[in-house]
Amino acid sequence: MPRVTGQGLQEMMQNLNMGRQPVRQPTEGELHQEIGRLRQQKETMAARIRQLEHENGVLNLANETMHRNIAQGDGKLQRAEAERTGLAEDLRRLNEEMRRKEVAITRLNEQLAKAQKTIKVQSDQIQAPKEAARPPPPPQHPGHHPPSFSHSFGPAPPMFGRTYGNQPMPYPDPMSRRPSMIASHGMLVAQGNTFSEINMMPEFTPFFNLTERWSHNFTNVPDKARDQSMPGFLKDALTQNTNASIATKLMASGNTRFLTVAKLINYNITNFAFRPVLTKGFTQYFDNKTTELRNQLQTGIPLHVRRALLMACAETTVEMSKVDGFERYLDGIANQKATETWQLMEPLFAPGVAVNEAWQELKRIWGEAARIGVLMLSKPSTFGMDYPPVGRSSYFNPSQMISRDMDFMQNPQTLGNMAAKVRLAITPIVTETDFLGSAVVPKTLHYSNVLLEL
Repeated sequence: MPRVTGQGLQEMMQNLNMGRQPVRQPTEGELHQEIGRLRQQKETMAARIRQLEHENGVLNLANETMHRNIAQGDGKLQRAEAERTGLAEDLRRLNEEMRRKEVAITRLNEQLAKAQKTIKVQSDQIQAPKEAARPPPPPQHPGHHPPSFSHSFGPAPPMFGRTYGNQPMPYPDPMSRRPSMIASHGMLVAQGNTFSEINMMPEFTPFFNLTERWSHNFTNVPDKARDQSMPGFLKDALTQNTNASIATKLMASGNTRFLTVAKLINYNITNFAFRPVLTKGFTQYFDNKTTELRNQLQTGIPLHVRRALLMACAETTVEMSKVDGFERYLDGIANQKATETWQLMEPLFAPGVAVNEAWQELKRIWGEAARIGVLMLSKPSTFGMDYPPVGRSSYFNPSQMISRDMDFMQNPQTLGNMAAKVRLAITPIVTETDFLGSAVVPKTLHYSNVLLEL
């Protein structure tokens, strides 16, 4: 290798420098421009990043909303399915109820057709000549006593070891047969009369006169010592719908004692003999039939349906009255109820009372009550037995009440203007709503007999 001298080295460096291009240094302005460009690019990229982050947030929100909607949709779907199941069950029950109603309507139509056929047959029967109907007896004044029935009811029940005077206390024999309490009055449809020919107007006032007369004849001797030893159950019964103080005063006077006792008898009779329970127990067949019909007599049913049901009930009673043994059944009911009343009234009998006569009259009263009760059930009507309340807020109503008080014998309108108050309701206000006519309105058959005070 040749030796390089200093001059040669210098020449070589020159030759080398001559082969290179000179490098130009950027100016300050160019550097600022480049920095601005980079900053702008950075801001653009940052804005893009923010846009992407916003889009990502929107997508996340949309995703959450979608999942929430899916969950809500699932809940709505489950509720809709549950509602559909409930509606299906309701529809099933409605279909069953409709089928039951259709069966009930079919039965009602059958009963209505049967009732219409019965009415037609009875209408044809009454076209034939018949004896002129005897007009009903006029209502009797409470002081008038009609002759006793000649029916024999057997002697009175035993007086549980008690005697009155020298009169022995006979024991009851089986009640002798007597003419039918229904047929003897010729009032039932079974005798050929139509529903409309059963007139209840003349029935109640004479009947309540019987209970008043019985109480007057056999229990109207005030006795303070005897009344003080009166059994508690009798005291409670006598103070029904009043108070002990008023009842004590009424029982201590011969003018009001018998009216207080009559009220007790009337109350027991009207709550049994004048209600459908009178015939309950005759036969299971008639019990079931009557119960089925009366259970449908609910409030709110159409008038024509109520009329058909009441006609079917009346026809059932007429059919029942034709069955052998029905009179015997009523006799047994009258005997049972008369015995119960006798035992209740026993502590009120005065010494020397005509026991056999009292028993026969009491049997007569319950027999009459049963007869009237059957007549009531033989009409397509509803009856009201309403005892006016007593007390300071119960005022005399001249359109529904009659004063039986010796201290209040003024004109009824005058008593109303005096604001007299009821202290005892002896008899109920009896009303009848007949569903045969076109105008279905209640009419008053008997005014309540009341005692008053100021």
